[in-house]
Amino acid sequence: YSDLDDFSSALEEHKKALNIRQKLLGDHEDTAESHYEVGRTYRNLDYFSSALEEHKKALNIREKILGDNEDTAWSYFALGHTYNNLDDFNSALEANKKALSIREKLLGDHEETAWSHLELGFTYDNLEDFSSALEEHKKALSMREKLLGDHEDTAESHYEVGCTYSDLDDFSSALEEHKKALNIRQKLLGDHEDTAESHYEVGRTYRNLDYFSSALEEHKKALNIREKILGDNEDTAWSYFALGHTYNNLDDFNSALEANKKALSIREKLLGDHEETAWSHLELGFTYDNLEDFSSALEEHKKALSMRE
Repeated sequence: YSDLDDFSSALEEHKKALNIRQKLLGDHEDTAESHYEVGRTYRNLDYFSSALEEHKKALNIREKILGDNEDTAWSYFALGHTYNNLDDFNSALEANKKALSIREKLLGDHEETAWSHLELGFTYDNLEDFSSALEEHKKALSMREKLLGDHEDTAESHYEVGCTYSDLDDFSSALEEHKKALNIRQKLLGDHEDTAESHYEVGRTYRNLDYFSSALEEHKKALNIREKILGDNEDTAWSYFALGHTYNNLDDFNSALEANKKALSIREKLLGDHEETAWSHLELGFTYDNLEDFSSALEEHKKALSMRE
């Protein structure tokens, strides 16, 4: 059921397995596995507090029976992931460090160890410790390049290193990493959501470097893929929004107006009153300012203000 993304049915079945195993086996590896799967399914359903409770139960059994074991590491990893979902980043850091420590000891350079470096990177990102995040993402990348070569996971690590360089305002290094991620994704995936995301990030980084024509080209490529694959979607709206922003940078205010209206239309339909919708009203206001249509600009800025208040 989980493989079919039917997580409610999966949860029901995993709970039945758990009940039988608790009754027949008590604290046992199989019981721990059921707690783990119930927790994983709760997380897929965004029930993070319930997920945390189940992962703690799985960990308690695994530590008692198995000690430092690959399954114990998976429980710490799942705890770290769930603490991140709950915005408890210090607890996430502690759990992810424990998972990494076990994996380094048992596995050395391994895909699962790389996953732990990646998750630690995300946690440091959440804590806004970008230098530590960069270090962890680079370790994950180095391991994946060695073990996997050109692979979707390697592309993910290039992407995350790029994003962290952007957080550190090192846009030239960010651009280099995002281009590497894009090259791998184009080769392996073709027109795909991840390829579109890499075009988007390359475009965003070009814009941060004031290379607006190059940014425009990349944002158009991202939009083309997203419209084809996703239709009216939040990511498609972000592409229109980025196009509008870039057209404003290029003083093509009529094209900016068209793109920003499209982004706003999608966001109003999908999100209603929302931070991203407010951003669209704000950007439309800037565009009307640039066109010296100050009455329309005032109307849009007021809508953004009302939403934000």
